[in-house]
Amino acid sequence: MYIKFGQGIGLQGTVLPPQFTRHLSQLFDNAPAISREEVMAALNQSFPGKKIDDLFIEFSIDPVASASIAQVHKAILKSHPNEYVAVKIQKPSIKKQMEFDLLIFRLWCRLMEYKFEFPIMWTVPYTEKHFRMETNFYQEARNSELAMNVIQTDRSLKDEAYVPKVFWDYTTKSILVTEWIDGLSLVDPEKIKKMGWNLTHIMETMVKVFAQQLFVSGHLHGDPHPGNIIVRQNPNSSKKKAQMVLLDHGLYINESETFRKQYCMLFKSIFLQDTKTVREVSNEWGIKDSGFFSSFILFRPPDSHIRRAKRLAKSMELDSNGKKVEQTEYDRQMNAKGLAIKFFSDSSKLPPELIFVMRNMNMVRSNNKALGSPVNRIKIMAEYAAIGASIDNNLNYNTNVVYKLVNEHKMASSGSNLTEPTSTSLIKHTPLDVPLIQRISSFLISYTTVLHFRFSLFLIDLVFYYTKICNTMVGWITMSKSKPVTKNFEVVIDQAIIASLEDRLGYKIDPDIFNS
Repeated sequence: MYIKFGQGIGLQGTVLPPQFTRHLSQLFDNAPAISREEVMAALNQSFPGKKIDDLFIEFSIDPVASASIAQVHKAILKSHPNEYVAVKIQKPSIKKQMEFDLLIFRLWCRLMEYKFEFPIMWTVPYTEKHFRMETNFYQEARNSELAMNVIQTDRSLKDEAYVPKVFWDYTTKSILVTEWIDGLSLVDPEKIKKMGWNLTHIMETMVKVFAQQLFVSGHLHGDPHPGNIIVRQNPNSSKKKAQMVLLDHGLYINESETFRKQYCMLFKSIFLQDTKTVREVSNEWGIKDSGFFSSFILFRPPDSHIRRAKRLAKSMELDSNGKKVEQTEYDRQMNAKGLAIKFFSDSSKLPPELIFVMRNMNMVRSNNKALGSPVNRIKIMAEYAAIGASIDNNLNYNTNVVYKLVNEHKMASSGSNLTEPTSTSLIKHTPLDVPLIQRISSFLISYTTVLHFRFSLFLIDLVFYYTKICNTMVGWITMSKSKPVTKNFEVVIDQAIIASLEDRLGYKIDPDIFNS
């Protein structure tokens, strides 16, 4: 977990000095490795009675990459002599180390909740469960195959994104063998730029892949840091075109159908300014301040509720005689604490999926930000949220390929013999069962809603392209050898949120608060 913490710091490339990020980014794929003896012991344990020469024609003892849980070796299998494979070997001490780290994590969360009265223990059981699942490489293999199958259901993604195939005959609980992919890691965007690939296309594919997982399949990658994304020449194209390859499928969550639908409706309703739906979902999750919560969902500044908060704050700064009272730093901190506690008014109602959903969204946002925000992340995600909101997997189980894939994966993962899920939705009606006037009214409402949604996305696009044009003009004007300091779209959003928070809390806050 300490390596994962270092990886999180390494993502802050836009705010930390280069020497910090250059050193800490090595933790993505260059963490401390285990010895040659430990590698051989791991192979002997997983394949008893077999020597390394019985399995491989070629095997690199020195790892090509090493992360928090495992390290990767390049090899050629005897059964597949014409291709390289990636052999992922789990570090032998990881299970004991993880239990100790999770104990520290649990105690730290309990201390934080006790000391600051801030609800945080609700995150612990779900987090521990999924970190433990990450050490089961059978589960990772199933996750990777499902991720690829889901990508294949989207026509805009099936040739643009890829997941390495699994060699099941050589995969155990602690060793995973997959197809070897040559490419460039997103950790070093400068090398990718030098290859001449279209950064906009790469980031658009990345955002789409994770938006599809989040809003459509509900099978979400929990660790999409730059080290887990590589870019290669697209084998399906004769032109210079990139393909995104997604690695490391150990940390995934399976969203409940209820949460997936709620999150889609919440995301979509924010754009439609449907405060009723936003409030309903927020209340179901035990969150009282629905407006402020919506800003964190989109990573964008709140709207009218901030103005109401400012008026309230100003009224609280006056004494009984109408004179202004200067708040102390302690008063401001207590106000901030009160707002945070009020925000999570009932943590028992919070869906545990939010932990990894927000983690995923923040990492995707950081990846886009690190490359200069070449795409409008929010717009792409909103489009997939609209698609996800239109799917009822209870009614459409027989026709929804994605949901059937995910459901089969859940049954395989749990060893369950459950069959097709029972519908809990309303009874289906044919169009002829509904009166003509009601059908016309429904059509007009639906058409108006679509127009409203599209107009909201159009406005976001205007802001995005305005920011992009300004950045380009700044680059032209400076024309200096040193890289000009520009504000990409994600930076503008960050600054707007920070300004809104400062208005609400009444004091300056750390400008790096939203960096992964």
